[in-house]
Amino acid sequence: VQVTYNGSSSAPVNAGSYEVEAVITDNNYQGSAQGTLVITPASASISFGALTTTFNGAPQPVTATTSPEGLPVQILYNGSPTVPTNAGTYVLQATITDSNYQGSTQGNWVIQAAPASITFGPLETTFNGSPQPLSVTTNPEGLPVEIRYNGSLTAPTFPGSYPVSAIITDENYAAEAEATYLIRDPYQVWAENNFTATQLNEGISDPTADPDGDGMNNWVEHHLGLEPQNPDSRLKNQITRENGVVKLSINRVVTEGTFTVQVSDTLEGEWVDWATLLIEENAQDHLVDLPIDRPRRFYRVLYQAPPLP
Repeated sequence: VQVTYNGSSSAPVNAGSYEVEAVITDNNYQGSAQGTLVITPASASISFGALTTTFNGAPQPVTATTSPEGLPVQILYNGSPTVPTNAGTYVLQATITDSNYQGSTQGNWVIQAAPASITFGPLETTFNGSPQPLSVTTNPEGLPVEIRYNGSLTAPTFPGSYPVSAIITDENYAAEAEATYLIRDPYQVWAENNFTATQLNEGISDPTADPDGDGMNNWVEHHLGLEPQNPDSRLKNQITRENGVVKLSINRVVTEGTFTVQVSDTLEGEWVDWATLLIEENAQDHLVDLPIDRPRRFYRVLYQAPPLP
C-alpha cells in the first residue's frame, strides 16, 4: 500500500490536518481509501517569573518560561501587547504561539510606586492677614503634593497650631509626611523681641501697658514698630517742600490702623482734620500735601490702632 499525506509520501511531523490517500500497489489487487489525519498540538505549560516590580520610568515586561523550554509566548497586559511603564496592576494573559504546542495562563503584573520623600519648608511663620500655605519640596523634584491643614485643603490664615499632612499624588511615586505648622501672633513675636523672658511673664508686656510712660501703650507701639521701653522711640515724620508744595511724609512699618493729619493756626487753637489715611498693605510711607494758605500753620499726626483682639 502506498500512503500519501497531502500528496506527499513523507509522514507528517507537525501538528495539523492532513488529507490521507492509501492505494494498493499489488498487480493482482486493486483498491484505495481516503481519510484525514489530525495531529493535535502537544500540551505545554507557562510559568511567570516575579510578578511584582517597582516603577523606574521605563517599560517593564514580565518574564515567562515554558515547558518544554524555549517556546514562543505572547503576553497581553490588560488586553494589550504594549509593555506597561506606569505603576499599577495589570491583568496578564500569556499564550503559547508555537503551532505544535498549546497552553496558556493568567496572572497579575504589579508595578509598585517608587519610594519618594517630602520635605517641609519653614514650619513657623507670623500672621499677616492672608492665607499662608506651607511650602514643600520632593525627591525626585517637582512631584505634585496634596497638603491638608487639620484635615482641610485650605491654607490657614489665623494664628494657631495646625497639624499638617502631605501626600504625593503622582501615581508612580509614594510618600507621606506629617508635621505641625505654627502661625504666630505678631504681637507675641514683637513682645518677645522687646521684652526679657521675665518681663513676658509680667504685666509690663501686656498690650495695654505703657512701660516707657510715653502715652502710647504696647499695642500702639507694636503697630508703629516702636521700642516699648524707650520713650524717645517715636513715629518718624518729615516735612519737605517740592515745587512750591509742602509734603508731609509719614513713615511706618505696620499694615493696620489709621493716620489722621490735623492742622491748626495756633498750638492752643482748634485742630481740624485735614486727611485720614487708611494704611495700605506693603506701603512704606504716606505722602500728604499740606495747606500753605496761611502765614503759619501747625500740623500733627494722630494714629488709631486697630482694636485689641
